[in-house]
Amino acid sequence: MRNQINIALATDLGYLKQTIIVIESVLINSNIKADYIFHILTDKSVKPTLEKYNEYLRKKYDNYEINVVLMDDIIGKVHMEVVYITKPTYYRLYLPELIKAERCIYLDSDVIVCGDLVSLYNMDMKDCEIAGVIDIPKHANTEDAISHMKRIEIPTLDWYVNAGILLMDLSLMRESGFSKKASLLVDKSFPLQDQDIVNVLCYEKTMLLPLKYNVQVILLDMLKKHPEIGILEKELEEAVTHPVIIHFYSAEKPWEFLDVPLAEKWWTICKKTQFFHDFFEKYKDSFYYYAINGNKPLWKLEKYSELWIKQLKLYEKIYVYGAGIKGERTLYFLRKHEMDVEAFLVTSLEENPSIVEGIYVKEVSDCLPKDAVIIIAMARNCIPEVRRKLFQKGYFNVICFSEI
Repeated sequence: MRNQINIALATDLGYLKQTIIVIESVLINSNIKADYIFHILTDKSVKPTLEKYNEYLRKKYDNYEINVVLMDDIIGKVHMEVVYITKPTYYRLYLPELIKAERCIYLDSDVIVCGDLVSLYNMDMKDCEIAGVIDIPKHANTEDAISHMKRIEIPTLDWYVNAGILLMDLSLMRESGFSKKASLLVDKSFPLQDQDIVNVLCYEKTMLLPLKYNVQVILLDMLKKHPEIGILEKELEEAVTHPVIIHFYSAEKPWEFLDVPLAEKWWTICKKTQFFHDFFEKYKDSFYYYAINGNKPLWKLEKYSELWIKQLKLYEKIYVYGAGIKGERTLYFLRKHEMDVEAFLVTSLEENPSIVEGIYVKEVSDCLPKDAVIIIAMARNCIPEVRRKLFQKGYFNVICFSEI
C-alpha cells in the first residue's frame, strides 16, 4: 500500500517560484512508495500562473497532485510586525478546517527539502497537536527570550517551536477548535505574528523534533554560544551534514545572498527546476560577490580572529556604512586594532550628523574606490537592503559587523 503524504504550503505571487522549488525538492527526494498531495493556500490572482507551472511539473513527476485552496474570502487584512514576512504566513492557522485529512506537514516557502519526508509524516506524535523544532533564539537564556515569553503570556518557552516547518495532527486540532481560537487572535499584536499564535494555542501540546527537520541556518552559531539551548554537538553535526529540511529563516535568503550558510543546497535544487535562469539573472550581483570574495583569505577566516584582523589591515581604505551606535562601536574596534576609517557612509545626510568622532559622514556614491572594504555596522534586519544597494553599485568588498 502506498503512503499518502499531505503537505501544505502558503504563498502569494511574489513567492510562488520559491514555493514550486520547495515542491520539487520534495519530489526529487521522494519515496517511490509514496504519493504527495500539495495543498497550496493562496489567492485567486495566483491560480493561473500556478497552473502554468504545474503543467511543467506534470511532465517530470507522476506521484503528486496539487490542491489549490483559495484564501481570498477566508482571511482579511492582518497586522504585520516583521517586515520580511508576508500575509500568507497566517494561512496555516486555518489548515485544520481547510484540509480534511488526519495530519499534514506544513512548509514555509523559504525552505529546501534534502531528504525523504515519509518517516517524519508517519512519526508517533504522542497525542500532541503539533510537532516542530525549537525556535533557536527563544531557547537561549537571554533578556529578549524572557521578555518574549512574558509578552505572549506563556509560563515557559520549553515547547516554543519555529512554525516554518510543522507536523500537524489536524484531527486533534479540529477537536480543540484551534482555527476558531486562532481567528480571534489574528488582530492582536504578537512579536512573531502567527508563530506566536501557534505556540500559545498549542502550549504543552507540542512535541519537539530533532534539529535536522528544521535547520535554521542563520542561527546555528547561537547553538555554540548558548549551551543552555540543549542541542548536543552530535545532533548539531547531523543536522548540518545530513539535513532533512533546511530553513533560511531570516531576511537574507539563499537565492539573493550566496554566502548564507548552506545556500548551495538551495541552488543545487534550483538548478534542476525551470526557474534557475530567472533567479540567476535577477541575483547575478550576488554571484559576482561570491566569485570575487569567496576565496579571499579575509572571507574564509573566522571573523574577528587574529588572522582575520591581519587580512583586514591589508585594505588601504575602510569605510563604515552606518553612523549610529554600531558604527561608533565599529570605529572603536578598528582603532583598537590600529586601523582607521576613511569615512562613515549613510543613505542620506538629512537625519545624520556630518562628523562622528572626527570622521566625516557622507552619502553613498558611485565614486568610492572599488578596492576599498565597506563594513556594514547596522542592525541585522537592515543589512540585506544595504548589501543590495552596494552590490548594485558594484561594491563587492562588503563585510557585516551587526554583532558589535
